[in-house]
Amino acid sequence: MIESKEIISEFKTLIEGSGFDLYGICEANIPEEDRENILLWVKKHKHGNMEWYPKNMDLRLDFKNLGFDPQSVIVLGAIYNDPEYEKIRSGMTFQFSKYAVGEDYHRVLRKHAKPLIKALQKKYPNHHFRQGVDSLPVPEKVLARLAGLGWKGKTRI
Repeated sequence: MIESKEIISEFKTLIEGSGFDLYGICEANIPEEDRENILLWVKKHKHGNMEWYPKNMDLRLDFKNLGFDPQSVIVLGAIYNDPEYEKIRSGMTFQFSKYAVGEDYHRVLRKHAKPLIKALQKKYPNHHFRQGVDSLPVPEKVLARLAGLGWKGKTRI
């Protein structure tokens, strides 16, 4: 885990200028209670038609099994607010997600993360940085909560 207050302060300065609205840093470790909750959630088939979810649970629950061993995770978030959303939604009787309108959020987040990662790599050449936007089998909701950006919901993951 990144412990130096100076390094965390530098990270925050770089992150704040990167186009992300939310950020947090947590240890790269999934607590045992969360592991158990995820396994129970899968056992009860709460993942619905996400057939891919229960595959490779050893990867999902332990970062060492991914082929790299991170010490910390920087969790980033952006408020997705496309001006077209309100235009399209007005007059409709049903709801749909904001991320369904406009540019693919995967591309938007990667575009914002790329210069941030380059800046971090330049500043900390002895560290390795890797980004994942729905592309790594990690429990993103758990990491967001551990980084101070979320909470445990009713589904218990």
